Amino acid sequence: LWERYGAPDRGFPEAGEESVIERIAQEVCGEPLGDFFDRYLRSTAELEYGRHLAAAGIELTPADTSERPSGESAATSTNAAEPAAAGSGSQVELGVRLKEEGNRTLVTNVLADTPAYRAGLNANDEILALDGLRVNSKGLAARLAERKPGERVTLTLFRRDELLTLAVELEPPSTPRLRLTRVTDPTNLQEAIYRDWLRIAG
Repeated sequence: LWERYGAPDRGFPEAGEESVIERIAQEVCGEPLGDFFDRYLRSTAELEYGRHLAAAGIELTPADTSERPSGESAATSTNAAEPAAAGSGSQVELGVRLKEEGNRTLVTNVLADTPAYRAGLNANDEILALDGLRVNSKGLAARLAERKPGERVTLTLFRRDELLTLAVELEPPSTPRLRLTRVTDPTNLQEAIYRDWLRIAG
């Protein structure tokens, strides 16, 4: 593109930028790319993330089952201490990430566009109680697992030295959050693709 249009300071043909890019991409690859462009640029079909990432030795894993920083438990992961019993149909989302620090339950992150975000929770808030009953991260998970979307709960917390009570309307979980992790034993080809993709020398 630079050699043909940038360096000589030429504009793209009237056919448009997309057709020029597609034509040059096909020249570089040496094979037709019409189906590729139709699927990945001109449609709303779900992308095959897993298959393409696997070529570089990368897996998509649920964020709440991946390894976490020290002090953070599965019960307090991205979807924030709210896994319901399997098959109960009553799973709800709060939308915070918590950690235990001594005997304190602290908010480390509040996810955007979640019940916790809308209720006004902040990072570093200390969770004390749910509906008047003292909870830690595991207790919060257990009590939220009993709740249904649309129910309102009351969270009692410390924000610095101020005691606050916030009303939270619970919602169904949003789109699952995923994490990219490297496979433990990549093949030579996967390692080569990975290093080329990230421009890692050596």
